[in-house]
Amino acid sequence: TCSRVKYLSATDFAQASGPGNSTRPGLGGLITRMPGGDLMLAPFLGGPVYQAGIRNPAEVLAVDEYSAADLSLDEIASLTTRRDRLALRVRDLLSDRVFVVKVPIAPFQIPPLEVVNDEGRGILRLHLFIKDATLPALKQALERSVKRSAKRQAPIVIDLRYATGGSLFESLDSISWCIYRS
Repeated sequence: TCSRVKYLSATDFAQASGPGNSTRPGLGGLITRMPGGDLMLAPFLGGPVYQAGIRNPAEVLAVDEYSAADLSLDEIASLTTRRDRLALRVRDLLSDRVFVVKVPIAPFQIPPLEVVNDEGRGILRLHLFIKDATLPALKQALERSVKRSAKRQAPIVIDLRYATGGSLFESLDSISWCIYRS
């Protein structure tokens, strides 16, 4: 019913969610459950999972002694608060290689934007829409990528699959700017 819905003011939301780019302890990647039930991990550049060797999106098969199929996202989050490292068994989605890495639980920041190079194609992966930060970073990255891809005539991809939210106006400005530029 509508009586249980609470809309937060901008101030309340900022206090509840904290700064979008604050440092926090964890694995340093976005873990989501796909419609088929698989757990997917998208590492943040420079984060703990990236430094441990998971460089591409991966399917999580096991976390420590637990099968990924048996774990909820809340249970994985709980493990990161109770342990100083986790062993992840993953399948790299690009190479199909299965391997195990021990990932320290360490501070990381979610970058608003990452520039990923995939087989010569520039990918601009957006994670957060932070007021007055995402659009300038996007403009700068897009200008650099346009110069590089013009030499190779490769398309630039703007990847919104891992965007977890943030400022509505920053997201509208960022996406509108990309559409206007194309």
